[in-house]
Amino acid sequence: MLSRLYHLKDRSETARILSELSHLGEAYFLLMSRQGRRTLNYYGYDGLHIAHARAKRKARQQALDRLRRLRFIKTRRAAKKYEVAITEKGWQEIFRLRVFDADLLPEEKMCMVVFDIPESHRSLRKLLRGFLESAGFMPIQRSVWISPFDAAEPITDLFRKSRHARWIRVFTVEEHC
Repeated sequence: MLSRLYHLKDRSETARILSELSHLGEAYFLLMSRQGRRTLNYYGYDGLHIAHARAKRKARQQALDRLRRLRFIKTRRAAKKYEVAITEKGWQEIFRLRVFDADLLPEEKMCMVVFDIPESHRSLRKLLRGFLESAGFMPIQRSVWISPFDAAEPITDLFRKSRHARWIRVFTVEEHC
C-alpha cells in the first residue's frame, strides 16, 4: 500500500485540490486574484467575472496537470466528460495531508503507532517508517512512533486499506511519568 512519495506542500493549491477530490468526488476550485486591480482596469467591472473564471480554469488545469504528472490521479475522457480517479499514491498523500491537518491532542496525550512487521517484509517496514517520519511522527523505538496530533483516525483509515493491517496498531495514549 505504501510507496515512495513526492510530497505536496501543505496547504498548497495542488494539495487542496487533491483533498477536495477525496472529500467531495469533484473539486471546487477557488483562486484568490493577486492582480485584482490590474484585472479590473483591463477588463472593466463588467468583464471582471470573465477574467476570474479564466484564471480559475487555468489554475485548476495546472493543478490537475501537476497531480497527473505526479501520478496522484488518473484521468480519462468518457463521452464529453473527464473522469478522475485517485491512485494509490494519491490516497497515501491524502492521508499524509490529513495527518498534518489533525488537531493537537491535550498535553498529556499522544497518538502512537506500533508495528511488528516480519523480516520477510523488510521493505514494508522501511516504507512505513518513511511515511510516519514524513507525516511528522517521531520514533521512540524502531517500531513505535508517536505524534502530538490527533492522527489516529486518518492513520487507521490508511492501514485499514492495506492488507498488512494485522501487523500495525494505532492508539491514542496518555503518558504517566
